[in-house]
Formats: sequence, C-alpha cells, structure tokens
Amino acid sequence: ADEIMSGGTAFDCRSSKGDASFRLNKKDTVSLGSLHTTKTSNGCQWMMTTGNKSGFFPAFFKSPKAEQPTISPVDGSAVPKDLRDASFPKKGTMWPFNGPYDAISKPPAGGCLSNPGPADQGLYCAKTVSPSWIGYRWYRFIDQPGLQRLGLSDVEKRFLQTRVERLHKSLTGKDRWIKGQGITDLVEIDDAQLVS
Repeated sequence: ADEIMSGGTAFDCRSSKGDASFRLNKKDTVSLGSLHTTKTSNGCQWMMTTGNKSGFFPAFFKSPKAEQPTISPVDGSAVPKDLRDASFPKKGTMWPFNGPYDAISKPPAGGCLSNPGPADQGLYCAKTVSPSWIGYRWYRFIDQPGLQRLGLSDVEKRFLQTRVERLHKSLTGKDRWIKGQGITDLVEIDDAQLVS
C-alpha cells in the first residue's frame, strides 16, 4: 500500500463541527444533528450525531411558524397517536421506485450497463436477509456503470485502472482500511452485499 500511495497526498482537513441538514424541498431544510470532522495523525475522521443522540433519524417534524421559521424534528411522544399509527403512501421522489427493480428486463437509460460492458457476462446472485435477491456482474474498475458519466479520458482511465490493479495485488486479506473503533452494534452489514 505504501508503494501505491507514495505519490499521493493526505486529504487536507481541519477539525470542525457543523449542521447536518436535509433538504425537504427547494426552500425548506431540517437539521438532523451535527457533523464532526476530526483531524488525526492518520488522516480525517468523520462522524454524524443525531440531534436526539439516539442514532436514529426523526420520523416526525413540526411545520414552520412565525416564531419558529424552520421545520424541526419532534419526538414521537409529542405526536397524536392517530398520526403515529397512520401509514401514508410514498410520495413520488426524484428516483421513483415501483419495485422490484430489475435491470435485466428493464435496463437503465443511457446504455451504461452495456457500454463498455462487464468483463464477465455471467450473472451472479446472492440472497439477502430481507429476503431479496441481488444480481451482479463483474466489471473492470473503470468500466463499472457508476464511472461512465465522469467522461474520463483514455489516459485517466488507464491511470485509474492501473492504480486499482496495483492496489488489489498488494492486499493480503488482512488489511485494515478503516480505523477500528472497537466492536459496535450501530451498523449491521448483510453478507450478501459484500462482493469479493
């Protein structure tokens, strides 16, 4: 890893704290907590703390009024029981989801899945705990659909692909890329979502 990163520079950051807000529409945002950046000897560490310190995002919000011009989260205990128990249809979003998503029979527009296309045409599947199925194909790093909109030049693609291949060759399987903070139950990752 030292050989690969020797030409790079550490991300420049400074310790800071700011508002973690979510845009509800063009004019309204709501604060969900605070963002913290800590500069360490190994780089930067980022953390978000929810306003209620529970780690869970709020489900209920109070509309803005003259004395409180911003939308603010409220605890579920302050909401009428009928509202707490009500269910609402999902409002259309920027990415409408009518599920299940099927990129095989309904490929996304723009051809990003087929141009330049996967390195292996085989379709691999894994069952999640939800229990949904995830299907995936293997792409060279620079050919993955998520990178196609970047418009990289051939020189940039070769450089990036070479760096990634050198990185993979240097890995031992026991490498630590994220500084451990001890065992936690804040996040649980479904093994089916890890592809190696």
